[in-house]
Amino acid sequence: MSRNRATQNTQVQVAKISAIQTVASALIGAVFGFLGNYLVRPNTTTQPPVQPPVQPPVLSSIAKPTPLSVVAVDTSLGVHQYYPSYGTNATWIYEQIRRKNLTDVVAHTVVIGPTVVGAGFAGESEVKTFDPKLIVIHRSTFARDENEARSTSDAKLLEFMRFFESTNTRFLVYSRTPGTDPNWASTLIHDKAPNLHVDTCYLVGSKNGKKINPFLDGTERPKFLAAIDSAIASLRGSTSSHP
Repeated sequence: MSRNRATQNTQVQVAKISAIQTVASALIGAVFGFLGNYLVRPNTTTQPPVQPPVQPPVLSSIAKPTPLSVVAVDTSLGVHQYYPSYGTNATWIYEQIRRKNLTDVVAHTVVIGPTVVGAGFAGESEVKTFDPKLIVIHRSTFARDENEARSTSDAKLLEFMRFFESTNTRFLVYSRTPGTDPNWASTLIHDKAPNLHVDTCYLVGSKNGKKINPFLDGTERPKFLAAIDSAIASLRGSTSSHP
């Protein structure tokens, strides 16, 4: 009897131990399962797409305006030079424009020997290579000498300017000759080249009975430079309104 009771007690203890082991195994499995899911669970949160960095515009691809071409034209005859140390009036004008450091203007100079404009004359072709928007030219550029009739040299000047009539090139004609004014320009181009745009600048050549250098005179120099500035400003206006 006592033997059977001992056997029953042993079986009960074994059952309890088995139950405890089952519960412990279940708890351990649950704990490890939780920890495993928490530690290695993939991140399922939706991330915004990575945007490529914005590239700055390439400077070379940005259209740059073409600089305004200004050409100073004069003769090689020394008698007409205001500032002989510069070589020609055209050289002096070129230097004044260059010193302004204008980013939208490029200056050139062309010196033409005294000649008869017309058949075989290549001077206008040289000037045209610069695609000038403004030509600053001495009224006596095509005079053979200081004794040549003004009407003759004016006719040569007009013939030269007519080469540019279809290009909308503007002219600034300067001279110490009295009467170099808008009325003279209008009369010169009225019949033969009405589409030309010609501005003028008369520079006083003497004061108190003495010859002066207009390029050095305190009144004439700024007046002439202002005329060049005004002509360039007119070019900027016409270019912006007529691209």
